[in-house]
Amino acid sequence: MNAADAPCKSAGVNTEITNCMFNAWKTADAELNRVYAQSRQRLEGEDLQRLIVAQRLWIQFRDANCDAAYGLYGVAALGQWCARPV
Repeated sequence: MNAADAPCKSAGVNTEITNCMFNAWKTADAELNRVYAQSRQRLEGEDLQRLIVAQRLWIQFRDANCDAAYGLYGVAALGQWCARPV
């Protein structure tokens, strides 16, 4: 967020920052999904299975990390990237 090329560097008030960060997250998520789908199309056999297993394990890690953050810090810690309903 403080990097020179950060997408929300010029956002001022909290509402602008929240909207900007949400839009930046949506853009990054779309790019991640595009690259993941492209990778799945290019891989086959064991390589494809390893990618799928790694993705599923990453989702488990993300959810466990969100649960831990929620337990420690409450709703404010969840952010847009946590799958846990608020």
